[in-house]
Amino acid sequence: MKALPHKTTPVLIQPDVVIEILSPDDRSAETLVKVADYIGAGVPHIWIVDPYRRNIVAVENGVIQQATGPVLESPLTGKVDFGELFRAA
Repeated sequence: MKALPHKTTPVLIQPDVVIEILSPDDRSAETLVKVADYIGAGVPHIWIVDPYRRNIVAVENGVIQQATGPVLESPLTGKVDFGELFRAA
């Protein structure tokens, strides 16, 4: 399966939370560039969800951590359970 072509655009508005759901075609280098852009834009909560590897990386105020399970929480979203997404992938 091939991803649709997309245009890269800079982050112009600072969201409070970014949840990036990876596709099988996503590359680590591209994801790192996106994370750097989000950090540069001052986004306090960045979640990188890989449903195929069933893992989540959370960047909270610039600190990168591997999530220990499928549930993440932020003051804005409350608890978000990605378990259903992991089971579907």
